[in-house]
Amino acid sequence: GVGQLHQGVELGVEGEIVTGLTATAVGTWNNFLYNSKANATISIDNDASVISDREVYLQGYHVGGTPEIASTIGLKYNGKQYYWISVNFNYYANLYVDVNPDRHTGEALAGMDAADPRINLVLAQDRLDNFYTLDASIGKSFRIGGKYYINLNFSMNNILNNKTAIYAYQQLRYDNMNIEKFPNKYSYMYGAQYFLNVNFRF
Repeated sequence: GVGQLHQGVELGVEGEIVTGLTATAVGTWNNFLYNSKANATISIDNDASVISDREVYLQGYHVGGTPEIASTIGLKYNGKQYYWISVNFNYYANLYVDVNPDRHTGEALAGMDAADPRINLVLAQDRLDNFYTLDASIGKSFRIGGKYYINLNFSMNNILNNKTAIYAYQQLRYDNMNIEKFPNKYSYMYGAQYFLNVNFRF
């Protein structure tokens, strides 16, 4: 019974500024939400025993795992001597932590009254920091003889060595008396990366 609503808009523009120099801008804004209650069956590892069937209240929470806002601005120059240079600045925002469904059940809040400050901690969905990257590449094509070609391309991703968290999830185990006992798990972006590609055609 898991329902999701995905809405968004996307816009892309490309144009030549001067001969050989092209500018590109692409952006997307989205809203990824759970839009229904769901049913969760909790069982024991390596056993067919069912602990419980629970109703999960997910409506209004964001679907985690992907940024809802993403954009890139780039410049590319194609030279007359069969070489090219490109630079792209990329920006990402509104990236939410994947929620633990069991923290959104009546059982998770058992024993708490409406004024209990732990309720907000149990039900909270964190949002990751916005982040950006800068990428660049340079390449050249060589003609050898009459029918052989070599293409060289050197690319640099995340030149600024940004190692921001880009994915996170709530642990399935938790303690509603001390919600920080089992914190979120995070995956981080790779730092600066360099690639050299050589292509031979005949």
